[in-house]
Amino acid sequence: MYQHHNATDLSPRERAIKKLTVGLLGLLVILAICACGAASKSTGPSGPARTQNGATPTTTATPKPVQKLNVVVSSQVIKNVEGKYRYFFDVRNHDAKDFNGSVRIELYNNKQQSALGQETFDTQSAMPTNRGTSVYFDIHTGPPSVAGEYGVTHYKYAVIVGDQEVNTGSGKIEDAITQ
Repeated sequence: MYQHHNATDLSPRERAIKKLTVGLLGLLVILAICACGAASKSTGPSGPARTQNGATPTTTATPKPVQKLNVVVSSQVIKNVEGKYRYFFDVRNHDAKDFNGSVRIELYNNKQQSALGQETFDTQSAMPTNRGTSVYFDIHTGPPSVAGEYGVTHYKYAVIVGDQEVNTGSGKIEDAITQ
């Protein structure tokens, strides 16, 4: 038969056990509510789709194919401007359609893996077929004739449309400074 106790009838140990039990039950209820809420959000109202054997099928996003564009970068000249070295490049659209995006150019030497300098150039308007533009950026490091074995010897570039690289390439930097 159920026997009711007043809080004053319990020993201090029994009161502590009772508080602990009530607290744990409250915590279990909260966890159960959270678990049900998370499950309904992740599976939707009807639950996850199932295959014939009852397993939940896995889906992988098919990556959008990258359509390569024939936009290329070539090194033009190096000029010494106010104590820095200005590297000029030609960005040219050899593709059959207009180019609207960005070109990232990075400068390297033969001794180090990290870029000595880099810059990203964005088209202001669509670049028509068989057209190009000249771009440049300045860094403190010159070619090997000035900086020795740590001088800039080559470049790498990436052509970017949206958030995808649609072309990459590299080339040699001539070891000459134009006045």
